[in-house]
Amino acid sequence: MSRGAAVVGVGFTTFTRASGRSVLSLAHEACSAAIADAGIDRESVDGVASFSLNGDSVPGQAVATTLPLPGLRFALDVNLGGQAPCHLVHLAGMAVESGAAEAVLVFRAMNGRSERRVGAMRFPGPGGQYRYPIGYDAYLMYVAMWARRFLHETAQDERDLAAVALAQREWAALNERASRREPLDLDGYLASAFVAEPFRVPDCTTEVDGACAVLVTSVERARDLRHPPIRIVAGGYRTGAAPGLDIGDHLLWPDYSRNYTSLLAPEVFGAAGIGPGDVDVAEIYDCFTSTVLFGLEG
Repeated sequence: MSRGAAVVGVGFTTFTRASGRSVLSLAHEACSAAIADAGIDRESVDGVASFSLNGDSVPGQAVATTLPLPGLRFALDVNLGGQAPCHLVHLAGMAVESGAAEAVLVFRAMNGRSERRVGAMRFPGPGGQYRYPIGYDAYLMYVAMWARRFLHETAQDERDLAAVALAQREWAALNERASRREPLDLDGYLASAFVAEPFRVPDCTTEVDGACAVLVTSVERARDLRHPPIRIVAGGYRTGAAPGLDIGDHLLWPDYSRNYTSLLAPEVFGAAGIGPGDVDVAEIYDCFTSTVLFGLEG
């Protein structure tokens, strides 16, 4: 990212358990808010990028039409989860760097509680015909299998998962936008019901309805906008040699004590020109508590 791309605006809706609105409406609100937050002319926005799983969102071009944007030079919709938000922000930065776009909206929108819940969604693919007949058919089951082996390989246990859940709840209590703010201690965690071992209820992501968006443009352009630019200094996307045939097929991964973060870290830190000791704020993907442990160690 030599020329300089930056995040200059952020927008989001309220997160609820039943929005009563279309996904397109949620996406429109978040993207409009990101444009307004940046203080950029809407006519200057010429790129849009988003991601979905099994069609649980809306295409970027649909959102561009509702805003409305005068025309697109860059549009990207990917079928990914997990790494996708960071990956797309990096790709938006690359589009700006290359001159393919001047300003790119990156958004995610879904009625993830009231409509298509990832936790209950079946994911078609070559492996489904073997998983579904034995009841191995929910995403949290796949991650639970990985987590169980991870705990075994690293000599960790439920107390390590609990440490993540308790820390998350402590911070959530200070955030008025958080969905779950009630106090949680170790006894309360251990008393919670198992969903798919080793995951108890507090280990699992809370599915909600809502949308969020960021606006990416050049550092040069950002100097004339409302906020100091947050520069994108490095990014990347990695999987191993055999990431699987579909979202539920992870059995070819060679080492269950690692995930993509261990592959990505040397590249991203190297590109940024810093080391872990230089970082004092980290936002790590947390669909399940084990994912945070993977991310920290990776």
